[in-house]
Amino acid sequence: MCTDGHTIGISVADDGPGIAPDIINKIFDPFFTTQEVGKGTGLGLSICHGIVTEHNGKISVKSDRGLGAEFKVEIPVEAAIPGPLDEVKLQVAPVAASGGRILVVDDEPGVRDFLSQFLSRHGYRAETAADADSAYALIQQGDFDLMLTDIKMPGASGIDLARKVKSDNHKLAERIIFMSGDVMEPNIQKFAGGENAMVITKPFDIKPLLSHIKSICDKDELATAETGRPGI
Repeated sequence: MCTDGHTIGISVADDGPGIAPDIINKIFDPFFTTQEVGKGTGLGLSICHGIVTEHNGKISVKSDRGLGAEFKVEIPVEAAIPGPLDEVKLQVAPVAASGGRILVVDDEPGVRDFLSQFLSRHGYRAETAADADSAYALIQQGDFDLMLTDIKMPGASGIDLARKVKSDNHKLAERIIFMSGDVMEPNIQKFAGGENAMVITKPFDIKPLLSHIKSICDKDELATAETGRPGI
């Protein structure tokens, strides 16, 4: 660790196999992973990147094949706040949560936490569930504008959950985005084709996902503006 009075720098290096040149620019992307399906979420470095940038810092990596990798974090030193601490009023302007209420269902804590934080930053009210039964209980308690659910989960699957919601004639049945690490599986392909369901592949690009979410949730806002009544 070192500091120049304005920036604190931390470097971490190893002597492993290094990072391939064709993926080194992707390693901070959400859900990018070189591990097998089910072995990793691809969120570790993305979360690190988010924490560092939220503190106005920078994180970078240098690597040569066969010679390891070195990660460097640089965070600016905050200027001293004048006056007694109890006289200082810190004001944080939260993002207005007006984009809709979204249920995130996934058995992997890292995925749930990442999507919840990401959606909250973009003005959505996000709630999470670790399995289909917990998700269904939340749905019974109140209205959600959209549900993001993993397909493969212990116990009931995301498909089972969707069918249960549909059998209740719940409006949420038409507002589900499925996530899967194996969309080529015949059962998933058959379901997606037969139900005209939206299925995104893990790892996925977060920007198109946000666009899909916005287009679905905006239908309610448009219906309210045109009729004066909430969209259904």
